[in-house]
Amino acid sequence: MKKKMISIMLILVCSLSVFSVSKASNDTFYIYPEVQQAMEESSLVDPANELYFEEVKQMFYENVHTNSEDLNSMLAEAVSHINSVDFALENKLSTLTQEQEEMIENRNMYRDNETNYQSALSNYALGVSLLRVKGCPYAADSMEHAVVPENKVGTSYTPTTLVYNQDSWAKKLCLIDELFWEIEGKFQSEILATGKTSGSISGGFSFTEANSSLDAYLQLHNVDYVVTFTKKSNGYASVTRLKDLYNFEKNKYSGIMGAAVDYAYYMQQRGYIKPYYISIVYSY
Repeated sequence: MKKKMISIMLILVCSLSVFSVSKASNDTFYIYPEVQQAMEESSLVDPANELYFEEVKQMFYENVHTNSEDLNSMLAEAVSHINSVDFALENKLSTLTQEQEEMIENRNMYRDNETNYQSALSNYALGVSLLRVKGCPYAADSMEHAVVPENKVGTSYTPTTLVYNQDSWAKKLCLIDELFWEIEGKFQSEILATGKTSGSISGGFSFTEANSSLDAYLQLHNVDYVVTFTKKSNGYASVTRLKDLYNFEKNKYSGIMGAAVDYAYYMQQRGYIKPYYISIVYSY
């Protein structure tokens, strides 16, 4: 019994020692003020960015352990890619918002033929229900998230960013084969070929029913991605952020889907629903 207790104590001491070393290693790195400020400003644009940067830092602590200069270099590059993608999406959202505001200002021109808010929302809800019946819960959730409360129509109200962080949907999306090979090609040419031990890449990808699922296709379709890599003992670790500007475009589809999307576009142009961002973060 005494020998058993001694063995347990030794295991506990060793475990505490390992934990202390791991915790202390994080404390030995210093994030430069300008890098910290850049991350904070970027996170104000999209709350998912803060989650992304935290995953990048954790990836560094677990796999690199070199010095603060390398940590800040990796973070600064990640911020640069994130900001570049977000800037382009912000410009697109700004254009959509301006078009929507101009349409709302001119509503008196067609008010007699306009479906009122409650009737329009009832029709829209039928589309949401149909998506759930077809096994597309995430696409349905996105449609619901876009709805503007009746007392906010015509105001600056904007739906919050819809974030999926390290959950089953984020995993399913980020590990789709076609997306993996798209990212792998850039990784080979922009990271491995240059001999870098860490770095970030960015690009675009289109989800289709064939390469993913009807749910992913209807919810996201075209996304921008940013991936940060770092070398580890048996390969590379990575953190991925996918981002989409959720909105509807007229005359883009045919058949029943085309009619449904065109109706959603009608809702969007009248301010009953509004464009917003969907962000997905996953590390592996």
